Amino acid sequence: SMGGPLGVHMKFGFEAPPTPTPTLTPTVDPNVTPTPTSPYSPEDLAYIDAFHQVYNLQEPPLDYGYYTTTGRVSRFTGSTLTDYIGRMQNDQYLPFNFGGWMEAFNTMYLETGDLLYVRENIRLIRAILNYRDDVRGIPLFDGNIEPVWGTDLYSSFGREYFAVDDGSVVYPMLEFLEIAENHPAAMDELDEGEFDSMLSRINETLEFHAAQYVEGPGPNEGHFVFLRTDLAGFTGDPQPPNWMSSIGRAYWLSWKLSGNTEFRDIALGFAHYAKNRISLATDGAYYWGYWFPIDAVTKDPVPRETIRGLPGYDWIEDISHAALTVSFWIQMANEGQVFDATDMERLTKTVKLGFARLDNGVIFPDIIGNRIVSLINRVPGMSYFMDLTPYDPEVYDRISEFYFKYWPSPGPREGGLIYKYGTPDGNPTETPTITSTATQTPTASPTSSPTNTSTEALTPTSTPTPSPTPSETETSTVTPSPTATEIPALDANPFFEFALRWHQGTVESDMAELLGMIREEKRPAP
Repeated sequence: SMGGPLGVHMKFGFEAPPTPTPTLTPTVDPNVTPTPTSPYSPEDLAYIDAFHQVYNLQEPPLDYGYYTTTGRVSRFTGSTLTDYIGRMQNDQYLPFNFGGWMEAFNTMYLETGDLLYVRENIRLIRAILNYRDDVRGIPLFDGNIEPVWGTDLYSSFGREYFAVDDGSVVYPMLEFLEIAENHPAAMDELDEGEFDSMLSRINETLEFHAAQYVEGPGPNEGHFVFLRTDLAGFTGDPQPPNWMSSIGRAYWLSWKLSGNTEFRDIALGFAHYAKNRISLATDGAYYWGYWFPIDAVTKDPVPRETIRGLPGYDWIEDISHAALTVSFWIQMANEGQVFDATDMERLTKTVKLGFARLDNGVIFPDIIGNRIVSLINRVPGMSYFMDLTPYDPEVYDRISEFYFKYWPSPGPREGGLIYKYGTPDGNPTETPTITSTATQTPTASPTSSPTNTSTEALTPTSTPTPSPTPSETETSTVTPSPTATEIPALDANPFFEFALRWHQGTVESDMAELLGMIREEKRPAP
């Protein structure tokens, strides 16, 4: 998941579950003449006040024009890009933080046709590929040199690899190669043979990570597991959904470009596994926990306040990590695989009835809309949700309002998405994501092979709106989970404390202490 103006990534979003607070019933004096009341509850007003202590309201708010001028993505090219490549090469900027840059350059080329974004993306991709551990001869803690971008920030063992990180690196690279395959002008910017060499090197990383894949537990399902980790209680257990989504996107694109059916089946397995563990609430929205439950959940609508994740670690996913999670689901829906327009409609309700339910630019930090003050700093990382705009333009309105009112220094990803989906009159465009779709529909059969003749298509060409069932009818008044409350920032959960300090940039000095806390934490048996 990414948040912050330059896409600062935070991996371990482990928070303590909220604790209930009593419901206060006001006393009404019949002799007092009623005065106009706020449209917000006292609890929401308290959260709004806390929100404004973190994010300053811009007067006047920014608008779409800002993202075509001062806030244009092009400001991340040229000397700025050179500076940050240098920081990476001096171990001062992690490669996965460039994921948002590469994605934004891809978006802006498709939207503008400006080859500046192609040339700068090629420059960045070359630099990142040359910074991979095996190219530099940098071993992991076990002495092995692997085709990964390792880091020693998260493991007391030393340098380690993470699928979520490498997925954030290679997915936008593959997205660029797909663009080049369909746009001769972009392909011409690559050196002779460079397309194939880039794809081959990226696939080396994906092949290495494929060892984490386990089929099941249900039919057509598959997931990544932790093979080794300081979080000893998690070894052999499924990785969080945002981790699998990060790299799942890359497996799907690589299958389309290279015809590797193993990669196709991993992506499809991830998609089935996720879809079977997302809960449908009675308000018609999808909700889920940071950690999926082991078994599939019921397909019947359930009260939103009953939705949980893995027993013992069952808190709802924050919107920064959830944005990364849904990016893969949206991709698969656009490709006509596993997820469909009905699923996307339910995700748009996650936005409208959950974290953006106030419809005023103030955003709640988890997908249900719990008022978790200590997680307010996660809000800027929600930009991937804008890719739901083709399914419901109101998603763009609600999310962009935060960036216009409260985020004067947009990062490349949110800048690119606002440019893509917005219009000068402030209304969202209904142009869906441009994707390259294989002419043969992939299946889970290991004997099939793709047809690599790709055509540029608008997918989906239209978004049918499913008729809501009585249990899915959208209501105008939504009451958040009664467990909503502020989570203590410290002394609550060592995983969360680690994540919070990493996000605040103070983790290095406390590394030994925090890793010790993490290693001592034991998860109760499911």
